[in-house]
Amino acid sequence: MMGFRTIQPHARRPLGRAGPPLPIISMPFSSVQPADASAREAPALPPEQRAEAMRRLLRGVPDLFRIQTPDDLFAALLRHACLAFGTERAFVAAYADADLDELTAEVEGWMTTRGDVALTDRPLVVRASTGGAQPGSPLDALPPAVRAASLQAVRSNALWTEHGIAMPLRLGTRAVGALYLDVRGPLAQDPEIPALLMETAATALEGALLQAMTSGGRVGELPSRAFVLRRLRQSLRSSARRGEACSLLRADVDAFAEVNRQHGSGAGDLALHAVARMLRFWVRDTDIVGRWGPDEFLVVLPDTPAGGALKLARRLCEQTDQMGVESAGRHVPLRLSFGAASLLPPDPDGIGVVDTGWLDRLAAGLLERAGASLDEVRGTAGVGDIRTCTWSEMESPADAFVAAAMARLPR
Repeated sequence: MMGFRTIQPHARRPLGRAGPPLPIISMPFSSVQPADASAREAPALPPEQRAEAMRRLLRGVPDLFRIQTPDDLFAALLRHACLAFGTERAFVAAYADADLDELTAEVEGWMTTRGDVALTDRPLVVRASTGGAQPGSPLDALPPAVRAASLQAVRSNALWTEHGIAMPLRLGTRAVGALYLDVRGPLAQDPEIPALLMETAATALEGALLQAMTSGGRVGELPSRAFVLRRLRQSLRSSARRGEACSLLRADVDAFAEVNRQHGSGAGDLALHAVARMLRFWVRDTDIVGRWGPDEFLVVLPDTPAGGALKLARRLCEQTDQMGVESAGRHVPLRLSFGAASLLPPDPDGIGVVDTGWLDRLAAGLLERAGASLDEVRGTAGVGDIRTCTWSEMESPADAFVAAAMARLPR
């Protein structure tokens, strides 16, 4: 069995500050060998060693809960896990960002959960490492024993200690990755410390992913598409409860590709920021503005009837008449086209339990109708005819708008 050098724990530091990175060492994961029977029958972990490992682990908890990107969280998790378990060979493997965003949206409830079957075809990627595994490389590139232990932890959604410690990284109740530590002996067989690390990591990961989804960050710091869809479903549920209408606007920047071609991508970025600021300025605090596509925006209008939505769309359209940005000393004019849709107030006597599947259909049908309204005027700096619908229409499986939209929702 191979020996390990113990990493000394960092000195205490103020909360919220990341510690120094662990050194990248030369010992590759290819040297990891399957555990033999004697390793699996290791003696119990002495109480003082367990207590020290717990202290090391708990000392790093504040670093896991500061505002940070998922990759920063994976690095912090790896750093403190190595300190707690006394190893220098470890890595985190997880699904790609796009898959994590989609799974976060499912856990948060804006999209119907499809079950774990859909996860089996998604490749795991190394997201952070302290040894021979390179971040960004596929899990399949690692040695068989390491790969098998990590995959077993994900597929079983449980701690796996056959070849070192492999523990699942959970989002809700679903495993979305694995933390592998090349640790053998009593520490690898003690269930308490890995269990504490697993639960702490799950809570921190959900927070980091939600922060990444809701921050938007690139275009006027607007929320992402996934977050806006989640809020749309919440607004539809609230409308059902209060007996109010719920409306939606879709806005498209006219000739955006031409702006990029003639003036460069920098001018395009300025244009999108200007549109984002304008939309946020004119809507209410309770309305939700977010990205929908490369040059398209979405405005969710809770408790807003069709007339109010149409009035707002026309006002926003008028604001773009004199709108433009300056890029490289040139004025770049901007125009927006708007589509609108509205779900009429429900019949108080006709609404039963509004379940997740129904909310998916309502959101999909409303988005599709607003898109059809926008398609009528796209590129004309105009406002399309508002499309209204009733709850009973949206409930029907034969509704063409709902069927088309459900086919295009992320699955």
